[in-house]
Amino acid sequence: MAAIGCLLGIAATHALEVESKLESAPYVGVMFLALIGATTVLALLLASRRRIDLVWPAAAFLGASSIVAYLWSRAIGLPGIEDHIGHWIDPLGTAALIFEATLVGLSLPALRRRALRFSTATTFLAFGLVAGGLMLAGGSDGHGGGGGNHEGMDIDAATPAQQAEARKLMVATTATVRQRFPTFDAARAAGYDFAPRSFEQQKDLDYWHVTNKSHLKDKRDLDPKRPESLMYWKNEDGKPQLMAAVFRVPTRKANPALGGPIIQWHLHRNANGRLGKYKMTHLWMLPRLRDVYSMSMPTKRFQRRFEDLPDNGSGAGA
Repeated sequence: MAAIGCLLGIAATHALEVESKLESAPYVGVMFLALIGATTVLALLLASRRRIDLVWPAAAFLGASSIVAYLWSRAIGLPGIEDHIGHWIDPLGTAALIFEATLVGLSLPALRRRALRFSTATTFLAFGLVAGGLMLAGGSDGHGGGGGNHEGMDIDAATPAQQAEARKLMVATTATVRQRFPTFDAARAAGYDFAPRSFEQQKDLDYWHVTNKSHLKDKRDLDPKRPESLMYWKNEDGKPQLMAAVFRVPTRKANPALGGPIIQWHLHRNANGRLGKYKMTHLWMLPRLRDVYSMSMPTKRFQRRFEDLPDNGSGAGA
């Protein structure tokens, strides 16, 4: 019964995350679905006391491999979910680890008696963490604690073609920008300069914006190779971190149709209180489509990667 509880707990914790994983890193989502199916089947076999000789080794393997995958994603990183690196404070992830470790102990004859002593307490603790994680998600912005402003952004209302367009732009831009402008010096060397605000106006801000003025005039809207602006976090170690590419189009021009309701365009007022000459959309350097086009910076998502990132940094909306 303790092992059945752990198997179902593993299935539940991964089921709560599978949608976001299918969106940000489909191969991880597929592995989650396979794990959910496998643990459910093993729980049913245990409950019916069938093929017990195969169930225990399979359970030990699933539990151990899941632990390794989780630790790898947090310590080294996996493609598509790089923002998980260093994110150890995760109720659902911790709950899954407890279920998996307990399951491994119950599955190995040498550890079974000892694991059984703690299985009730650890299972209750893990399910408590699941409940806590659900409550935290319920109190967030509705998108798993992304921390961004999704007002007006509706991925679910977008057509499959619009979703494909937005995802294609996200993948192409992220790859290009990270390769060409990994450092602030690289951006400056490529012709990006402090704008729309001068260096004097930005030097004390947490976030710096640089713009390539030639890109503003090339009429190549939403070109992943030529974003009009870049945004960096001026962190304390003196090495600004790339946070976003910013596309700009003239204010008088109609919004590009690409991405439909996913890609949101907005304006800022200048020092004189007038609307700027260009409207913009951010493309944040994150793996989830829901976060990438957020109107405001998805701070909580970035804090998984950068622990020192301020909650309310100045200059994010410059």
